[in-house]
Amino acid sequence: MARRRPVHLRRRDVHVPADDRPAHPTAYGEDFRQVKRADAPGPHTFVVEYARPFAPALASWGMHVLPKHLLENYPDISKSPLNKKPVGTGPYRFVEWKTGEKVVFDASPDYFEGSRTSPA
Repeated sequence: MARRRPVHLRRRDVHVPADDRPAHPTAYGEDFRQVKRADAPGPHTFVVEYARPFAPALASWGMHVLPKHLLENYPDISKSPLNKKPVGTGPYRFVEWKTGEKVVFDASPDYFEGSRTSPA
């Protein structure tokens, strides 16, 4: 599989759950309501600023930087197709989900640390 060109991160491309304050439909909404400012000052940098210290911040951002262009037509992101066809930048990419049966992933050739063997 051919490697894609790198995609550079820009703030306008990132859907930050804090952008939906105060009605983000998630049990983790409070984590994002604490955000004062979010920015992507460089192609590989994403900065989140809090008004005061917030210990759960590192855990909050482990999986919550979302692609704005895929969510802009879904004010309630719980209704987005991404819930059944996720995208991301990790070592694996989503292939298929059969509810109650299986979820299939392939190794991503675009992963920054190199392609991994697909999980068994």
